[in-house]
Amino acid sequence: MRYYWLTICVVLLVTCTICAACYGSGSGAASKAARIDFGGAEIVELDNGVILVPVKLFADWLCAAAAGSEPSNVTAEGGSQRGGLSMEVGGKTHTLNLSVGTKTATFDARQVRLDAAPIFLDNKIYAPLRSLSTLMGAKTSGTSQERTVTVTLNAVSGRVRLNSERIPQKYDYRVYKAVMARQETLGDRARKAGRLEEAENRYSTAIKVAKRIVSETLQKNPLVLLHRAQSSYLSGDYQGATSALQSYNNVTKTRSKGQLQHDKKCMAIGQQTERIRQRLEQKRESCLPAADI
Repeated sequence: MRYYWLTICVVLLVTCTICAACYGSGSGAASKAARIDFGGAEIVELDNGVILVPVKLFADWLCAAAAGSEPSNVTAEGGSQRGGLSMEVGGKTHTLNLSVGTKTATFDARQVRLDAAPIFLDNKIYAPLRSLSTLMGAKTSGTSQERTVTVTLNAVSGRVRLNSERIPQKYDYRVYKAVMARQETLGDRARKAGRLEEAENRYSTAIKVAKRIVSETLQKNPLVLLHRAQSSYLSGDYQGATSALQSYNNVTKTRSKGQLQHDKKCMAIGQQTERIRQRLEQKRESCLPAADI
């Protein structure tokens, strides 16, 4: 009788060991999600944490995950302001139509609201990662703070790794503002931890982005002429003030009310960003080694 119970215990122990090994190996395989290939395209992160990805390339991955094979059934059309996708998954065709600058899109003939408005960058239309995943029934885990987001569809997982170092060549204020703020935050953390060289590099990147924002918002802004006229007048340069004021009047008389409002908004952004740039310069200088006397 004793041997009988001993045999049962051994069998149970072996069975549990095998099950644990199988479960462990299965969960390990699931945790090693492959990185989603975007063909070297930028992964955009807005200042509110929303992640934007190239719509066509992400749809390719979603359809491959849903069908369990390489995608050959995703077609795209559109231009720099509008885009449309047709995706055939499991014998069913899905259509997605979206417009740059608006959060409202159409999916399978019904209106949906995206987490953020799509943008056009490097000849690609970008849309929110979580919104696209939800529309196709995929689940996402992780946040922008963790720097990695995992997308899972039909037991197939893919990773989206955020890279805050690269600055997109084409200017988009929302993207540039997010990069500038993130680099300053990372610089502050590095400086607090005593990693001064890393902090200096972070601040330098943020300064570079800030200069681009200032250039884009103020370089051709007619309100700069008005401010120049005011400064010249206050400093006693009446001839310079008159010249700047005349140039301002010549430029603005052909501009619409909407354009003037846009100029005013850009002026405020440029001035605010210039103050941020000056603050970043001070932080960067605090990380530099003291000069020999």
